[in-house]
Amino acid sequence: MARPENHCEILDMPQQSPPSPFVFVGIGSSVVALDKQNGSIAWSAKLLSSSLVSLLHDGPHVFAVSSGEISCFAAATGAILWHNPLRGYGRGFAILAGATSEGIAGAQAIEQTNAAASSAATSAIITSTMMHSS
Repeated sequence: MARPENHCEILDMPQQSPPSPFVFVGIGSSVVALDKQNGSIAWSAKLLSSSLVSLLHDGPHVFAVSSGEISCFAAATGAILWHNPLRGYGRGFAILAGATSEGIAGAQAIEQTNAAASSAATSAIITSTMMHSS
């Protein structure tokens, strides 16, 4: 009995940017970029408010939301690219979400691995069945 195919096709995928050498931390009222190799601080940026910081790393950008305000930083340098106080939306907790090119590429790699594993398993079953029926 044939199994239904389970796959996802992503069209017009953005070009994958190289992996960042940093891990980004939202702490206190700051965004901190730590070197992945040794943990040293590469850059840090102070936010205008002091509450929980939610982060999203998307290629060349790091977005930070704190106390209802959002800022965009250059991931490589920490330079602030823009800030929006999001007036009229309150000062509560905010969550960031996005589909990064790294995330899309990762999803495609998982899909390809699953397809290859499924194909290999099917081939092994067919070969096993043929050997036992001979």
